[in-house]
Amino acid sequence: MSVAEAIIEEGPLPESGDKDRTILSGRYEVFTDQPLPELDSPCTPAFHCVDLKGWPRPLYALLCRTDHCPRIDTIPVLLRMPPTQVVTPIFAGTAYWPPAKAYRAILVFERPGGKRLVEREEDRFKPWREDRVIDTLIRPLLPALKEFERNHISHRAIRASNLFFTDDTERELILGECVSSQPAYNQDGLYEAVPSAMTLPAGRGDGMPADDLYSLGVTIVYLLSGGHPAPDMNGDQLIHSKLSFGSYATFVRHLRLSLPMVEVLRGLLCDDGEERWDVHDLSLWLNGRHLSPMQPILPRKAAREYEFQGQRYSNAPALAHALSQDWDAALEEVSSGALLRWVQRSLGDAECSDRVLQALDHWELESKDGLEQDYRLGRVLIALDPKGP
Repeated sequence: MSVAEAIIEEGPLPESGDKDRTILSGRYEVFTDQPLPELDSPCTPAFHCVDLKGWPRPLYALLCRTDHCPRIDTIPVLLRMPPTQVVTPIFAGTAYWPPAKAYRAILVFERPGGKRLVEREEDRFKPWREDRVIDTLIRPLLPALKEFERNHISHRAIRASNLFFTDDTERELILGECVSSQPAYNQDGLYEAVPSAMTLPAGRGDGMPADDLYSLGVTIVYLLSGGHPAPDMNGDQLIHSKLSFGSYATFVRHLRLSLPMVEVLRGLLCDDGEERWDVHDLSLWLNGRHLSPMQPILPRKAAREYEFQGQRYSNAPALAHALSQDWDAALEEVSSGALLRWVQRSLGDAECSDRVLQALDHWELESKDGLEQDYRLGRVLIALDPKGP
């Protein structure tokens, strides 16, 4: 039976049974009254689990929510991968869950040997030294990243709050699980490159290994900063800063770094996914090779900023994102002609101007068809930022 079939397989509801436990595939006993909050994933609570056939290492189970489908295509690949620094499922299936009186998807994992790196992304701690970041984070995780790239899959959940120490010595980190909900659903926009950060979490998709390398770069900055590297910015402000100044400048503005660390962060935080460092580049850097990361290519800066809802925007992608956050106000801006005048007179980008003109073709200011207006506004936003979601 495939993992997908095991996940969706159900049977008749039992007439009676133990309310404090359930048996998964006749082997894994999950205790419904023994939660393990220290091992919870954001969308999936954890519970104590034992192997009835005597698996020697401690286990835990994640109870998947009905509105968050596990990554059933990724689980079989992880099951075939050799052991690396990743918490991977050892079994996935469906069992009757007494508290819910229904069948639920359940994933079984080996417990990490140490505690979670940080409980919350907002936590602050003493900034790590560069050598500790290399020896505790980058070097141990490199083999896992190589395996993900070799198998053409991505983790999509690399973040500080999803890292565990391998044991009480706290000398190495291991990546937490990545399959209990949609890819990147639980990622703060901080850890996502701009196109993904702008996208609704449920629609970010499987992504590529390059997305994991970007998340790793942000995690490095997080550790060097002793917490969130831009605590004074909310999600939209972060996106605006990344678009206007680049991710590297946004994150390292207050850090004093050695030249090798500058090199790796410029490579990993490159906003162009095609130019971003891959696993091979990271491996060369760890072995002492010096590489030359591409300098960020920022959007064209307008001669005059555009003001929208009290904020000023100097480039088309940042403005497009701001407009997308308030659809009604954006409709008024576009209908008034102010946006087109700014694009033509201040932006200095003939191609963008042509795209916006084409999108505005036959714009009906008095149209009563809301869907038609929404459709045309969407075309305008795409014209302003063709790489946006």
